[in-house]
Amino acid sequence: MHTKRFTRRVLAAAVALSGVALALPASADQLICTSATFNAVSSGGNIMVTCTTPTTNSTCSLTGNKAQIDPAGGSVTLTASCGTITSWTKDGAAISVSGTTFTDNYQSTTTGTSHTYQVTGSSGTSNTVTITQPAPGVVNPPPPPSGTVAQLCSAAGYNNVQTIEMAWGSGRYFTSKFGATGVAVFHFRTPGSTSPGNNGRLAGAENGGGPKLRHAVLSDTPCDFNHAFLPYNYADTTTVSIYYLVGGTSKSVPVLQPNTDYYLNVKNDPTQCSVGSCDMFMDFVPPAGL
Repeated sequence: MHTKRFTRRVLAAAVALSGVALALPASADQLICTSATFNAVSSGGNIMVTCTTPTTNSTCSLTGNKAQIDPAGGSVTLTASCGTITSWTKDGAAISVSGTTFTDNYQSTTTGTSHTYQVTGSSGTSNTVTITQPAPGVVNPPPPPSGTVAQLCSAAGYNNVQTIEMAWGSGRYFTSKFGATGVAVFHFRTPGSTSPGNNGRLAGAENGGGPKLRHAVLSDTPCDFNHAFLPYNYADTTTVSIYYLVGGTSKSVPVLQPNTDYYLNVKNDPTQCSVGSCDMFMDFVPPAGL
């Protein structure tokens, strides 16, 4: 941070300019420059002072010793390499941690859950780390083949993409730094069996901010924002609510196929968001019997 003010005629303190030291008259404005360096240029009887802060290359990273917690409970240890730590967040909310490591303890779950962590330090802000805890008997779907989501999204014109893996089982998932130009891709894989006539649901809303208009489309392709894939597979509102079936037939909700990858693609109305101001949660509810 630095502050700069311009005098009407001369500098607040004696400054060497073209070999001449200029002193400030009592009636002139004051100059304050808190940066490491500055440059003074004389123009039209005034002196313009530019304060500059040297730039430095920095890195900040966050890693976890595991990506998934057993449904019966357990702990994960996160380690930050970000210089002097100034803040930790969990699901976008500040947590009381000051050191470079944090061990979070998970209790047993019957529905499954997911939490996202991030750190800010003297060398910058880290990547996000998401830890999932599936429901008992549930195995997280394997992520799409390496590069598939990024490549398909890039081909569709979207490069600021975060992929969020959703286990097959009831759970809540969170975006991180979801802003005007971002896309959130919630990925899940249906099981090998069907449950005709029983609806599942994807439902989400704002997390840590006010309601924001969103466009969400359920598809078998990442970053697909068309409505042609299935009937009633999209939502254009401040909340997302899409029902679906796995197997069977329906004229009112999307019918998904067993053992298939699907993607809920979400983007925000760019007129309502700045960086990180449109974070949201997404609840995943499977159909009864699956």
